[in-house]
Amino acid sequence: MDENKTTEESELDPNTGIGVSSTSFNKSNRMYSGSASTSWNSDKFIHEIECLELAPEEVDKIRQYAQALKEKNITNESCPFRWINRQERKRLLPESVRKLSLSRAIQYKIAEIPTVEEIQDFTLALETSSKVVIVDETQKMIGFDDFLEILRKSPKRLLDIMEPGTLWGVSQESQDENGRMHTEIIVQYISLKCSLWRYRTMLARYDEDCIGCLSKKHLKEFMLDEVIPVTDHLKELKNEALDAYLLTVQSMFFFFMDQKNFGYCRIADILVSGFLENIFGMQCATDDPETYERVICENWFSYDKTAELRSLFKMLDDDEKGYLTKSDFSKVNDNAYTPACVDRFFEVHVANRGEKMSYEEFVIFMIAQNHLAHPASLAYFFKILDIHDKGYLTQFDLKYFYRSMKVAYEDYISIDSMPPFEDYCDELYDMTQSRNSKRIYLKDILNCKQGHDVVLCLLNCYEFYRYETLMYVRVAVHH
Repeated sequence: MDENKTTEESELDPNTGIGVSSTSFNKSNRMYSGSASTSWNSDKFIHEIECLELAPEEVDKIRQYAQALKEKNITNESCPFRWINRQERKRLLPESVRKLSLSRAIQYKIAEIPTVEEIQDFTLALETSSKVVIVDETQKMIGFDDFLEILRKSPKRLLDIMEPGTLWGVSQESQDENGRMHTEIIVQYISLKCSLWRYRTMLARYDEDCIGCLSKKHLKEFMLDEVIPVTDHLKELKNEALDAYLLTVQSMFFFFMDQKNFGYCRIADILVSGFLENIFGMQCATDDPETYERVICENWFSYDKTAELRSLFKMLDDDEKGYLTKSDFSKVNDNAYTPACVDRFFEVHVANRGEKMSYEEFVIFMIAQNHLAHPASLAYFFKILDIHDKGYLTQFDLKYFYRSMKVAYEDYISIDSMPPFEDYCDELYDMTQSRNSKRIYLKDILNCKQGHDVVLCLLNCYEFYRYETLMYVRVAVHH
């Protein structure tokens, strides 16, 4: 299912669900056919898929694949199927077979995940064990050996997924001087890990090519099949509202996880992003009115956020063209962005010859603006600042934005004159720690911990005034 397979996973072909060795084939085949085999049998596999009503030429291709697989298995005892090119597998195996085989492999992995009842039984056994020591009257703690004793009485798949040695090794800061750990941490660990496995198998259903990635099409299918039907907050969405919501979700995923525009998000990145927790957490929030405002309205995966974006777009597009011009876009945040910023934004991030900003492009801009401290957002705005796409900013770039900032600053904010250009540059160089080179690279902005201030001081006149005022107050207090 993923390119970075464990030893056990590498014995299972992600395109056929067939084990390379007799042992792994037996393990998978027991679940799907109800019988065990002592060796890999290509004829048996052919028999199993004949029910798909394949054309004769498709069956011939499958026989070619099975024979090639068998030959590779003979010459490479530990062959993890990397000897057979993925494109070759895709050419020989019909889509129906690949989907069936992917489903088989996923079911095999699902069977390894402990059930909710098993986790509850383990939690009860842990909390009520006589081996648990009460510390400070409320904290329950248990030692490693005593924990293993309880775990050995649990189902084997719970022991496999727990990896107690790893848990104790990475959680040393949570242990007392006797090496005992809080039972609450153990319960949280197993719950989170099981959730991670469930998410992984859930996403794998939509990874049709078994490359460990999802396209926008696959992500949309995932949302329509797995999220919207089980979330009360989203069930009633139809037509334009549903399309707008899905576009917001896709934009969030691909803005942060496909910065090079490959058209795919890695499943591994999705799992660690926290996005799935935000998505599935919406259902819990709707059950508690007190947390609705805090969780739903602040959640970029709620429809409330999409409705807010749609409303703002329509307000800017006052003549209902369906797109934004430079004049429309300049009204964002009460004309906060300088004319130079608006011009560069349309040059860099707007299609249609930089004249008409689509709703999707507007959503991406709003995501970047509202997550400005994130590296993806800083890279997004750095492209605007880097006028000739050099990879760094020179005084020429700074002067270009300074001139526009000076006009906006003196016209709309303060009657006081803008700081001199030399002082302006020195402040930016100090913020990015690049005074000696006189060049500001993206890595400087990412590493300086003030990257968002650098961007705003170059593009947003109100934020520059706020920053200047803050610096003035700090200097006054210091003296």
